[in-house]
Amino acid sequence: MIIACIYQIKCLENNKIYIGYTINFNIRKNKHLSALRNNVGHCESLQLDFNKFGEHNFEFLIIKETDDKNEEKNIILEYSENHLLYNRADNPIAPKILKKHQEILMGSPKTNEKTMQLKDWLEINGHSQIWFAKKIGVSQQKICNLINNVCEPSIIDIWNIQIITDGEVKISDWVNQIKAARKK
Repeated sequence: MIIACIYQIKCLENNKIYIGYTINFNIRKNKHLSALRNNVGHCESLQLDFNKFGEHNFEFLIIKETDDKNEEKNIILEYSENHLLYNRADNPIAPKILKKHQEILMGSPKTNEKTMQLKDWLEINGHSQIWFAKKIGVSQQKICNLINNVCEPSIIDIWNIQIITDGEVKISDWVNQIKAARKK
């Protein structure tokens, strides 16, 4: 059964929680588990604890069934008051990150676009360019060049970026550049 929801991944050893939104809980849970088992989870601190405590010490629970992704930030804020979170909401720069995340989730006033640039995704999720480069198997310089639009990604790079960011990173500009280059 397909369930759109806000969900949590809880470490039973330290009670730390990761909160996320998905339109299909079972598929998202399997993606998280696959990434964590292969040591390529997108949340570094969650990955470290998964490696340290083992899969049997993590539980996946649905917090709230909803089609509204915007509720995720509210639940993160609510949970951050009484829980340790893997999400970046408990970070000292959380207000800046959450404001930017809210703008992205709500869409640009001009375009109503609900995707973000790679640079923004890295900032919001607390990842470095080095970490991301390792995840997709390219150099840090290539990530820097992609962020600054100095080069265009290969189709494989685009695919990997979409998998790791769960489709949250804007790739339309890159895809259009590749299409235009092929027409020449």
